[in-house]
This record gives sequence, structure tokens and C-alpha cells, in this order.
Amino acid sequence: MVWKLVIIKIAIILLPVVTMAGIDAQEFTLSNGMKVLVVERHEAPVVSTRIWFNVGSVDEPSGSTGMAHLLEHMLFKGTQSIGVTDYSKETGYLVQEDSLWNLIDAANARIENGDPTAQTDVDSLKARYDAVLTDHKQLIIKNELWDTYLNNGASGLNASTSTDWTQYQVQLPANRLELWAALESDRMATPVFREYYSERDVVKEERRRSYETRPFGLMYLKLYDTAFTTFPYKILTIGLMEDLFKMKRATLADFYRRYYAPNRATAVVVGDVNPKMLIPLMEKYFGSIPSQPDPPMVTIVEPPQTELRKATVEFDSNPAMMMAWHMGDIHDPDNAALSVLGNILTDGRTSRMYKTIVEQKQLASSVWCSPDPGKYPGLIVLSGTTQGEHTNEELETAALDIIHDLQRNGITTAELERVKKQSRMDYLQGLRSNAGLSFQLGFYATTAGDWRMVEKAPDLIKAVTADDVQRVANKYLVDTNRTVVYLINPSEQANAGEVK
Repeated sequence: MVWKLVIIKIAIILLPVVTMAGIDAQEFTLSNGMKVLVVERHEAPVVSTRIWFNVGSVDEPSGSTGMAHLLEHMLFKGTQSIGVTDYSKETGYLVQEDSLWNLIDAANARIENGDPTAQTDVDSLKARYDAVLTDHKQLIIKNELWDTYLNNGASGLNASTSTDWTQYQVQLPANRLELWAALESDRMATPVFREYYSERDVVKEERRRSYETRPFGLMYLKLYDTAFTTFPYKILTIGLMEDLFKMKRATLADFYRRYYAPNRATAVVVGDVNPKMLIPLMEKYFGSIPSQPDPPMVTIVEPPQTELRKATVEFDSNPAMMMAWHMGDIHDPDNAALSVLGNILTDGRTSRMYKTIVEQKQLASSVWCSPDPGKYPGLIVLSGTTQGEHTNEELETAALDIIHDLQRNGITTAELERVKKQSRMDYLQGLRSNAGLSFQLGFYATTAGDWRMVEKAPDLIKAVTADDVQRVANKYLVDTNRTVVYLINPSEQANAGEVK
């Protein structure tokens, strides 16, 4: 049994409204390279647990987008021992289902090529598939993973996927940590992607519901597709519909095997836990899972933007506007100043854009700005929805006027101190909960490669000066670095044309 131990004493002095807290973060590495972060908090007999994987949609190969998010769904379907009564018998059904869907995909391709007889073949094959699935379901124990956790007092069983990371979370009583280790190690080692094709349909419907039939979903798709020309951030985590339609279970399983290995994972446990008892437990359950060679790194580099880019989407709703500017990655020293800048522009009723655009001119019902640095260079996104008879052009002009004024004249000391104090307070208060701290530890460990940035983040905000804010506004918020997307209402445009 081999592991490494590093103990880091983090002393965080909270703002006056928050009591002082000391955090002992202990870091271990199991024999297979899996990392474990532990923070003891014995106020209540509960723990927050998360397992983070150093993989996101940015790692997906062209033609197979959406895999990381689809895997998030599939890992709740069970394992060789969870969610099924007889796995050895189940394997036969899995093979039959894959074989039939290969034939269905081939018939669908014939439909696309104009073959009039192909639809009959598709219907016949789907009927055969449904019959196989009906028999298969007799072996499936629905939601056994969920029920096992719930029956042992757990809550918050969930997961999330981003461009850069994937994490699985659950809160549970401290005396159920061994159950968690047993369930999660089994899920890591022997997942079974059962009910794959129906779940693939669920994800396709999620894309339709959340992106293709929602105004801001459509705008996000268009914004990232326009702002990025080559880098994988161009495609949102949900993936392209054409890739989801043709994605094979075997392709997903191979991606999982290569990217979701223990040496690419970090477990975070915060709460009523004894590290001396936890680490042997982790080695017992996770240590035997074999590590994998590191997969290829993302080597694509987005070329610098050199001119303003514009795009539009159509939807039957109030007109809306999104703008984006390129920024650095999570290690960029300008991030703290950009965060302060975004809050000065749109955070709260006293922010510049809210006061002017929403309250005084009533051009928009809402406006917000958020820098989003990732493992790789990201975007600063600004968005607003028009109200009344006002137009996107008016909203864009008003927003740019405020930005240009800030670029020329800077910000006041009062603005700076208000935003810095609120930002630091919100961040530090978030760390008071076990779930909040476990998220931040895992996020920075995975995205930045250094969980100690949890401590550094509030100090970086505190160090931002008025000159820093003005400098980054002039450096980043320029037209040659800007992409703008308008959402237009086609019926309103048609009516306007008739009036003219």
C-alpha cells in the first residue's frame, strides 16, 4: 500500500461578517495515481464527496462531440453488479442491441441518400430492437444506485460536465463513507452503459429543449461557434446533434476507458472524516483499478481574432444581444481584474449597466457580464434582453458607450471597494459549506492543477486596483476582439417591413 501525504495549512481571514476559519487540507496519492483531498470538519456527522475527472468536452475528437456529457448520464445506469440481476446474461442483449442499431444507422443513411425502401427497413429493425430491449429490461433493476444511496441517508446525488472537467457528487452520513467508496469504485471500474440508445435520445431531446428551442440557448450555440474558429470550445458541451445521432456505444466506452482512469481523477471529501481511516479505505476500493497512459493533449491553438464578428439567430421572443471578447486561461494574471470589471458593469442594481440600461433608459429587462476562463483561453460574455420597442442596436450602443466611458475615465474608489468586498465575501461564504468547499477544491485541482488556488482567489481580488480594471478594459474589450450575436424576432421584422 503506497500513498503520499502533503499537509497544507490554509489560514483564511474572512471578512467581518464571516467568522475566521482555518482549513487543514490533506492531499494523498494512491498507488494507481488517483489523488485524494480531505478536509476535516467535525461540526456535523456528514460529508460532502466529489470525484473529479480531468476530462471534458474539449477532449472529444471531431465527429464525436457530446461524449463527456452523455457519459455523465450513462454512469448512473449501473455497473456489472449494480442495476442488473444477471450481468452474464445481460451481455447477450447488449450485443444484440448494438448490432440492430448498426443496421438502423445504415438504413437511415440510405434514407438520406434518397432510397425509398429504407424507411420500411428502419421500422422493421426498430421493432426488433424494441422486442430485444423489452426482454433486456426484465434483468434491469431501475435506479438501484440512486436507491442504495437514498436508503442510506444520502442526498444530492448528481453530476456535471463542462468543457474542461466532469464531477460526480453526493452528500451522505459520515458512517457511510465505506459504502460510498464501494459504490463509486465499482462505478469507476465496471460501468455498464445499459439502455444506451434510449438515453442517447434523452440527451438529443435535452439539446432540443435547452438550446434549439430556447432563445439564449440558440444564442450561446451561435456565439461560441462564431467567436472560436478552430478551438474545441467552439462546440458547447451538449455536442452537435449530428454527432449524437450516430454515436456508438463502443465509441463511448473507448473514450471512457482512456480518459476516466484513476490517474486522471481527484476524490474530494469534506466533513466529519478521519484521514487516517479514509485513505486505507480508498486504497482498498480504488487502488486496484488500473491506471491508463495519458491520452493526447489538446494542441489546437485558437488564432487571435483581428476583426469584429457578427451573427444573428431567429426566435419568436423579445430581441436580445450577446457579446463576447477573448480572454486568457485560468492562470492568466488578468482574471481577477476582469472579474471585478464584469461586476462593476452588471452585478447588482448599483452596477453601471443596470443603472443606465435597465433603470434609466429602460432599454433592457436584464443585463449581465461574466468572464469565463478555462483550462484554455476562454471568453468574457455580456448579454442583455431588450424590453418594449427598443432594439438590439440601441442595447449594443448603450453597452459600448458605458464600456468606452470606463476605458477613458476609469472607475471610482467607491465602485472598486464595493465590488471587491462583495466578491470576496460571496466567495468566502461559499467555502463555509462542505459542498461549496469540496467544489472549489476539486475545480481548481482539476482545471488549474493546483487546489491551493482556493486560498489565493480572494487575495487576488483584494489586490485589484482601479488602474488594473481600466487597463484590462482597454486591453480586452475592443472591437477587433469582439463577437456580437443578435437574436431577432422574424415576425416582428415582417411586421416592421409591412409598416414601412
